[in-house]
Amino acid sequence: MVFNHIKGNVNIPGEIPWDIVLIYFVVAPTLLYLIAKKENIIKKFTTLDYVYIGIGAAIATVWEFFIGSFLDRVIAISYIDLAFWGRMLILIIVVAIIRKFGAGMLSLVVFDVLADAAHYGWSGQPLFFIYEGLTYGLFIDLIIVITKGRPFEGKYAALQGALVGFLWSLPDPLLWEGFLRPFMYGGIVNWDKIGFDILMSFPFTIIVGAIAALTSVRVARAIGA
Repeated sequence: MVFNHIKGNVNIPGEIPWDIVLIYFVVAPTLLYLIAKKENIIKKFTTLDYVYIGIGAAIATVWEFFIGSFLDRVIAISYIDLAFWGRMLILIIVVAIIRKFGAGMLSLVVFDVLADAAHYGWSGQPLFFIYEGLTYGLFIDLIIVITKGRPFEGKYAALQGALVGFLWSLPDPLLWEGFLRPFMYGGIVNWDKIGFDILMSFPFTIIVGAIAALTSVRVARAIGA
């Protein structure tokens, strides 16, 4: 049975077992939410917060699918991904301004909605909402929890950004290539390629994450956040 072009393949050789993926998508956000609640850092979003999220997601969409992708085609160097790095920079800035748990996950979901409307189409949904929100978005919210609601501040801002960068280097090769792509569309799972892609990408995303965090500090201060 196929739903919205999702085939539901679970027996492809090398594919990550579906129950392990399900456990992650249930346990990771639940655990992070419970910790955030215990630390009393869950706050309601204001109208201005939603405006920042919407503007940030819109800018990230324009950058990733038009400006950044054009520059990537011009440069054409493997593992140089200006489109992806720009998205990370923009959304880190958004979260640094809002500083509320859930801003990362919500920003990624809104980004996905705009990306589907502008570029991808709606094939594969709602899996992409879940995938991007609970990986890339959750990893930014993790910093909010670690810093108790004060992300990307002080002398450890660059380190926090580097951690986000490292974590952002994992979902595409690991979860997408190792599970979601074969689960949805079929194909071969090549763990040699997955390992190589992680090894080649994470040094760049760590550096970009650190730069993004330092940039977010300046932007947040400039607008008085």
